[in-house]
Amino acid sequence: MLVSVLSTPTSYGYWGYTLVGHILDAMYGAHLHIHCLDLEGLRAGWSAAKDKPVVVTSDRPDTPLSFLLITSSFPVVAFFDEPRDALANAVIFDRLALPEAIRFCAQYFSCLAGGAGSEHVRLFGAQWRQASVSELVAAVVAAIGLEADAALVAEAARRVASEQGLGADATVEQVMRRRLNGETLTELALRRFQGPERALVDWFAASYGPVLTGGERDMLEWPLDLFSVERKGDSDAKSVELIGSARHIVWGPYLHLPVGGWRARVQFETIGNLSGNEIEGDICTQNKQLVRVNAKLPVHGYFEFALDFAIADPNSPIELRVRLLKGAIEGRFGLRRVTIEPIADPGQLANGPISKHFEALQHSLR
Repeated sequence: MLVSVLSTPTSYGYWGYTLVGHILDAMYGAHLHIHCLDLEGLRAGWSAAKDKPVVVTSDRPDTPLSFLLITSSFPVVAFFDEPRDALANAVIFDRLALPEAIRFCAQYFSCLAGGAGSEHVRLFGAQWRQASVSELVAAVVAAIGLEADAALVAEAARRVASEQGLGADATVEQVMRRRLNGETLTELALRRFQGPERALVDWFAASYGPVLTGGERDMLEWPLDLFSVERKGDSDAKSVELIGSARHIVWGPYLHLPVGGWRARVQFETIGNLSGNEIEGDICTQNKQLVRVNAKLPVHGYFEFALDFAIADPNSPIELRVRLLKGAIEGRFGLRRVTIEPIADPGQLANGPISKHFEALQHSLR
């Protein structure tokens, strides 16, 4: 017996590991837990499986592991929580500043997107926090295809709830509050983040939350606050004085995207570029240039350029750069808007070499 569990990096997500483990223990007596991020980790843990039922868990599966889990014949369940909870968890427990927490969570959400979009994966989202522990346990038992009588399901629910000193009729929300001393991560986040920080939190929830619902991906806008620009004098936060040598003038935001094809549209403003110049815009991951475009820099006005690229590894942060190609004696460049929209996936992972790479391992797990 093998069950895979995917989770967001939150209290509810990690509690899902415990819940499935208690179910298997109630049904079979004991289980082996393998937490892994890639195929190498899965192989290493699998060597100790023997005759025990196995729970494979991951909160940040790389592309090969995600592909294997969602195309195998074994059941996969996912405990995906609210985006704000993930940010609060990263800030409060991992002690990350908010910009780094956003990058951290974008990486995890992007890695989990493959599971969210698969019909093979049964999602248990944040709405299940309003259900009782008994109801959730019964639903998970059904999702993983176990044939169990009511007494065994009740015993599994009792084990799960009793860890927090509660009965099986308690709601999942009550369990989460007990685990966090009475407050949910979302409440902690809303209390902690105010003003501009709250705007970034709301942006992340609106932009990356849909990644884990399995629905259509929409255009998202990357916050200019996550970009860096070369600063000289008293220019505004996202405006660059062009005077000087050829150089990079904009870079960032080091966010992550799910596997697939994407189009970045970069809107900018130039002022007083009387002598003329050229810029190069490119997209890089792990110091590898994916795409670039050269454009003449206008004298003044608002303009944009587009970059089409494909992401094969959602663990790799994305860097968008703008480089001034010649020295300048006047003018200013202002970054005004960066949007990202999905386009046709050029990789076709399911039909490509990746699928062949896992055939031997997938066969060994049957």
